[in-house]
Amino acid sequence: MPVYYREPFLNLLTNQTEVLHTQEALTEYLRSLPESVRNRVNVIYGHHVYYGIHEYFGKKPRYFTFLRNPIFQTLSHYTHLSRGAEKELSEFKVVVRPLFKMLISEQGNVMTLEEALRKVPFFDNGMTRMIARWFLARKGQTAELNRADFEAAKNILEQLYFVGVAEEYDVTALYLYYKLGIRKFFGRQNITANHYLLKEKERLGELIQAQCRWDVELYDFARKLSEEFKRKTKDYAWIVNYMKVKRWLSRVSTLTGE
Repeated sequence: MPVYYREPFLNLLTNQTEVLHTQEALTEYLRSLPESVRNRVNVIYGHHVYYGIHEYFGKKPRYFTFLRNPIFQTLSHYTHLSRGAEKELSEFKVVVRPLFKMLISEQGNVMTLEEALRKVPFFDNGMTRMIARWFLARKGQTAELNRADFEAAKNILEQLYFVGVAEEYDVTALYLYYKLGIRKFFGRQNITANHYLLKEKERLGELIQAQCRWDVELYDFARKLSEEFKRKTKDYAWIVNYMKVKRWLSRVSTLTGE
């Protein structure tokens, strides 16, 4: 079994865990970890985290997540998959990875975003689907979503310790850094360069909002939860400002080589 553990973090990102693409495989992997390793894990992160994963670690959990503006999330998702599919077609004349393969049309071409939104199962409403189906270990991940799925996703978000939005990550994450004891400051990563679809976001935005209406509603709900958390948490503003100073000092120290 491959190792995804690096003290004290357990990395369950999709692109790092190709063999753990089912919850059954992930459960087997977690059970295989020695107790001494599980006891040292303090943070678990990635696409494959699901509700109840804390039961393998015997610690009181605090789940948190960030949701992204559905228009940019969908554009980014499509860009990543389509470029991967085009690269494999160019190099191997065939698409190998299942994630990329789902964008291949019957004619053997890479679908446009419009085609993908209308034809590819589970391409639309990715955040709602991930939370309502994968996070809760519910079956039918490729089936069409409904109001019950949306309400299940909302209910989960309400139970999490913290819900943020990606557009405010650089600020709100500082609070989590402080609480988790993270000493190194990370900027926003995994940003697609030369995002050619952004030029068409005005035209594509209406289509995405129509096809991803559950994600649009869920994102708005996440924003409300985030603002409510900030208002109710008395030390939030103090911690964020304190961490901003520490981040600035860290960058100055890096620039001066001290």
